[in-house]
Amino acid sequence: MPAMETQLHLIANAPGTYEGRSAAFSGPGFADMHFDTLATSRSDFDAWIARAKATPRTLDTATYAALSQPGPKVPVTLYSDVTPHLFDDVVQRYMRGTARDPMCGTRAPALSLESTGGQASATLAAE
Repeated sequence: MPAMETQLHLIANAPGTYEGRSAAFSGPGFADMHFDTLATSRSDFDAWIARAKATPRTLDTATYAALSQPGPKVPVTLYSDVTPHLFDDVVQRYMRGTARDPMCGTRAPALSLESTGGQASATLAAE
């Protein structure tokens, strides 16, 4: 879903495979939006990182554009490199300009009560 950022928090007290499912309906393909999370030992994790770093693939803007198109299930793919700021650039594409709406966007400056003249964020958002 455009501009949606999701964070997953997992506490795995033991190695194993933990099933996950998307909780947000997002159109065609939603039924296939499930995943396995593998909790491993530190040494197994470090070995997985080494395998990822050894792949020749880079996740760049063109690769992301191809992956973002609706289509069949795509297998897990490892990338050794990611274009700098790719995530922020994708999210920012769907945000209103920060000049018009400083509350939106990953590059919007943090607001404090001092910088907003003492107004709370909820008040500013409603204005």
